[in-house]
Amino acid sequence: MSEKDPAEIFGDALCDGLAAVVDTDRYKKAKQAFLDSMWDDLQYSIIDNMPEALEMLVRDMADRAVNAMLQGQPDEVRRYLKLDGWTGRDRDHPVIHGTLLVPQTMELRAKVAKANEALLRDERILDLEDQVAALVKSVASKDLEIERLRDRVSGSAF
Repeated sequence: MSEKDPAEIFGDALCDGLAAVVDTDRYKKAKQAFLDSMWDDLQYSIIDNMPEALEMLVRDMADRAVNAMLQGQPDEVRRYLKLDGWTGRDRDHPVIHGTLLVPQTMELRAKVAKANEALLRDERILDLEDQVAALVKSVASKDLEIERLRDRVSGSAF
């Protein structure tokens, strides 16, 4: 027979001692009181922090939805707005009882455009001004090139 290691003997004695204490009613009541207290603390913590967590979630999802809308990604808009009930049928613009049904994304885009008409108009005007300036520059460059070619052709002897 092999002799037990002193640490093993001590471990066994400690386990036996703890088992005797753990089985007492006093311990069971203390354990239950501790667990009840932890549960109450956890519950109050969740309730206290929930409004802030929901606000952060809503802000993040709204921000992502607006950015997706501005980037022309309707599927991402639906994802961030949790429009899980949306189906591909909306893309077909069905007519029911003589009324054309508009998909939610088109309706949202129209509301955003209507609410920001001046901003969109001004931005569109700036875009068009930039395009006109680029076209004028391009035409001027082509005119110079045409003049150079005319001078070159008129200067050469045939």
